[in-house]
Amino acid sequence: MERPITISRPQPPTAPPWHHTGLLVGSGALLLLLLAALAYGYLNQLTQQTQRIQRELQGLKHLTQLRDIIEPLQVSRGLLVMQAADQLKVTPPTGKLAEQEAAVGQAFAAALAYQQQQSDPLGLAAAIAAAHEEWRRLRQKTADADPREIFAAFTPFIEHLLALHRQATTASGLDLDPVASTYNLIQILDLMLEFAIEPTGQIRALYTGALAAPMTNPQTREQLLGRAALLDSVAGRIEYHASLAMAARPILTPKLNELPGTLRQSAGRIRELLYRYPVDAAADPDRAQHFFTGISEVITTGYHLYDTALQAARTDLEEQLAATRRTLNQARLLSLLVGLFTTALVLWGLHLWRQHQRDLDDLHRQSHEQRLLTEISSRFLKSESRELDRAIQDMLAATGTFLNVDRAYLFRYSADGSRLSNTNEWCAPGVSAQQERLQDLPVSNFPWWQQQLQTLLSSGGATADRRRGRPARGGGRRTGNPARPANPLAVLCAGGDQ
Repeated sequence: MERPITISRPQPPTAPPWHHTGLLVGSGALLLLLLAALAYGYLNQLTQQTQRIQRELQGLKHLTQLRDIIEPLQVSRGLLVMQAADQLKVTPPTGKLAEQEAAVGQAFAAALAYQQQQSDPLGLAAAIAAAHEEWRRLRQKTADADPREIFAAFTPFIEHLLALHRQATTASGLDLDPVASTYNLIQILDLMLEFAIEPTGQIRALYTGALAAPMTNPQTREQLLGRAALLDSVAGRIEYHASLAMAARPILTPKLNELPGTLRQSAGRIRELLYRYPVDAAADPDRAQHFFTGISEVITTGYHLYDTALQAARTDLEEQLAATRRTLNQARLLSLLVGLFTTALVLWGLHLWRQHQRDLDDLHRQSHEQRLLTEISSRFLKSESRELDRAIQDMLAATGTFLNVDRAYLFRYSADGSRLSNTNEWCAPGVSAQQERLQDLPVSNFPWWQQQLQTLLSSGGATADRRRGRPARGGGRRTGNPARPANPLAVLCAGGDQ
């Protein structure tokens, strides 16, 4: 007995050489994805750099506000000390003192308004508000105090504001700026305000009071001269930081060149004033006024140098910010282009892979079809007459299984070709048989099948309709088990008595 026709699964044929294109595209996509990850990291770094510079600019804003508070506060201290001197005959103009105190109040108000508007960017709002209240209490406390009490009360308060100046520098990251020019400019600002301007302000207050009243402590003059000598040391440190800043950014040279020389000139000017107006002479309000005016000019020069360094630092940071933003925008555009190109390449690679898979499936199907036709032909050639019906049934089963259809039929035409009957039928598991209903049917009910048959006979080949979801034409209809997906209808026909 002949063995049944079976459907084996041969190994897929070897892929054509061009399938390596998919591998190349995949490798290219992975490379672009890596580049995209690097670009994202670079973008994140630029974004953090932008945020750092913006925070440092906020720090410079705080320094400016504190400078605007400290300067009139120092002037007020000197005027109050001079006014309270015991033997002062000529009281300083009340309007000038009121003007300086109003300037202090306005500077505090501007600083607090900025903190509220910017939502306390450096966390100093509470400290500035507390300093404002302390200044109000201090002014009331020293209304009738003697010169030394005024000096002893105001100086620690100014030192507290200098501490806030340092705190703003640290909180904003200005003292750790990685750019050499900016870092050294910030060092200059701290040195100028704390070790040059404030000691000079203390000399102004103490010495003016000493000129206006007899000095009872002989060491006071030496202490004041020591403060003046401090300026020479500070000038050397400022010269060092200025040279580093100018080396990093030569464009700063015209602005910073004057710093060390002007500071040394200021120190010499202070010593000249101290010797011109000795405190061991008789108290003289006019001499006190002249000294106050002369040393105030020195302090004004110091603040001019401070503002020069502050403006240079601000310009430096703004240029850094502009350059970083330009680079950030360019990097964003480049990242967008890389992302679009990566997406396009991945989609193209996916398309090539799918096309390659379809080509492999077609090659696999063609090979399988050839094997099936060979097995069927061999079976019919070896079958005897009594085994022919079984061979036909096996052929229908093998073909239906291969095409994944519900049914496979063999129809026999009547002698005049006007009618046809189903002689053999194979049904997939779960599909009901239709052979009894498909007997002695008019050919006119199946015009599409008839056309396919004429094409088949004229070409000498075989055909099968495998179009998924297409209803049978010419009055035929698809049938199947409702519980399983509908499959395409496959029909095999033989004509006449052949």
